[in-house]
Amino acid sequence: MKRCSFGISVFLFSALMLSNTVASAQDEDKPVEQRKLPFTVRMDGGISFINSPKALKDNFYSVGDVNLTPMVGIYKGFKLGVHLRYSGFQVSRNASNFNDEVIIDNVVIYQPIRTTHNMYSASLALTYDRWISEYSLFSFNLSRGKSLVRYNKIRKVDIPPKPEDYNYTDDVMDASIAFQYFFEDHLGMSIKFGYAHLFAPFRPETIALDGGAISYESADLKGEIGYFNVGLGFTWSLKRID
Repeated sequence: MKRCSFGISVFLFSALMLSNTVASAQDEDKPVEQRKLPFTVRMDGGISFINSPKALKDNFYSVGDVNLTPMVGIYKGFKLGVHLRYSGFQVSRNASNFNDEVIIDNVVIYQPIRTTHNMYSASLALTYDRWISEYSLFSFNLSRGKSLVRYNKIRKVDIPPKPEDYNYTDDVMDASIAFQYFFEDHLGMSIKFGYAHLFAPFRPETIALDGGAISYESADLKGEIGYFNVGLGFTWSLKRID
């Protein structure tokens, strides 16, 4: 947990130094006005790239990452808001070591494993905006909250796992940087890069993925769940940008 917090802090500090460098490159006779936005809503969507643990990284792929963050300006460039997020992953077809038998209309067919790992998160978010021109800015976001982890399409085995054993709630932390450009009075586009950390391990035995169902070794289970994410989105501002 300490290593995760340190890494996220380094990421945000480096990004902030980058924005300061960009801003300082502006004409010193015309400093960029650091606007205060009283209320904004940012929505973006993209994909994720699992970083750890190795068993999850090698066997699951992203099916989507969607974020919605309404924010209220509290002091100069700082904003406080609520970060709502969905992140989904599914077992890769190439990761399955065998297909499961499924009987449909008395006919036995073989289907690949399609287990999905879904995260529904709600966090308190703190954002700092750094304007680098009249219509563009960098936004630095740090959020901490809770995530509901839900698995779907569990394999049908002789002794099926119980939902209370594999569905759980745990802490989640997220850090991101977004570049935004306002092309209309109240509307802007954004591109975001971030990292999210779920303070929980990956336990394939609770979702019937042990016993050779997917390829992994016991050493591949070390570490908590973490993933990078990139996305594109829109920002709406109550205050007119002109």
